[in-house]
Amino acid sequence: MTDLMASRRALLLGGAGLATALAMPHVARAAGGSITVMGFFGIFEDNYTKAVIEPFMRANPEIKVGFRPVRGSAEATAMLRTQRSRPSNDVVIMDIAIAAQNNRDGLFAPLDPAKVPNLANIPAWGRPANNMGAAVTQDQLAILCNPTKLKKPLASWMDLADPALSGRLALPLGDVRGTVLLALLDRAAGADYKKDVGPGLAAMKRIAANAQTFEPQPDVYTAIRSGLVDGGVGWNARAQLNVDQAKGEFAAITPAEGTGPQINTVNLVANTPNAEAAQRFIDYALGEDAQKAFAQALYYGPTNSKVSLDPALSARIFGSEAARAKQMELDWDWFAQNNNVLIQRIRREVIAG
Repeated sequence: MTDLMASRRALLLGGAGLATALAMPHVARAAGGSITVMGFFGIFEDNYTKAVIEPFMRANPEIKVGFRPVRGSAEATAMLRTQRSRPSNDVVIMDIAIAAQNNRDGLFAPLDPAKVPNLANIPAWGRPANNMGAAVTQDQLAILCNPTKLKKPLASWMDLADPALSGRLALPLGDVRGTVLLALLDRAAGADYKKDVGPGLAAMKRIAANAQTFEPQPDVYTAIRSGLVDGGVGWNARAQLNVDQAKGEFAAITPAEGTGPQINTVNLVANTPNAEAAQRFIDYALGEDAQKAFAQALYYGPTNSKVSLDPALSARIFGSEAARAKQMELDWDWFAQNNNVLIQRIRREVIAG
């Protein structure tokens, strides 16, 4: 075969290969490249990176994962809206109520159960309709305080209304912490938050009278530990880490009348070009190893039903059996549709009032 004939043959074979590839547009590429996970700043970012992201990358060296911190779900949502057509994030962790609204707004895409098999291990309460994300952590609202600064222990939500605490509370009520507390106070007053939040707002105003700040900086936990205030409300998971660090000068209390849950979901961003790699990460994040590791690192409750925790750790995450029996179950779909209205009422009638 002459050199010219060999060149022509190679060209024909190469063209045939190209034609075959073009004729098979649905062949999936192997997941790889880089993805960005957007989630909460500070100790959440630090511990989630060590407990989940770094082990995932060791197990999947072809996928690089970056973490983009935000101060909360509202900030994350604003970013998603501005980047709707060309997102720079692939996976988002956020409050379930806000995630539900984002699902309706088309900011998230459904998960593929074939690519996220751990969906099967998430209970029904953590599975939004049509596989639009899944619960990845669970937490609960708690009373926070420096017990060494108090004249008497705090055991009830309404203990925060004690005049002895005037000007000594940090109450970040302008977000989901406020709406969950509102539902709890409403129940304690014998009302149904889905029908009438008036009694809950009245109780919240009594507590708010003791506020030094409604926007503690950088957060309520630091405000208490620095001595700026003596108490407040916040999430149990972050509080437990502060309990470990503060050597008796920080406590997280589950009130006698019970508390309410907070759920974060992990979501696939709509229009991401990295859906394959993103869903591989989501599956890992919902898996037993990742869920247990994050519970041990930062006291967030696992959502995978197969995870088993040490009883002492479980008690710090979920409270006693008696406390669990009093925990209030919330209608998250209702909250998703009414959360903004409730927050506006809290800001107008409690914070500004």
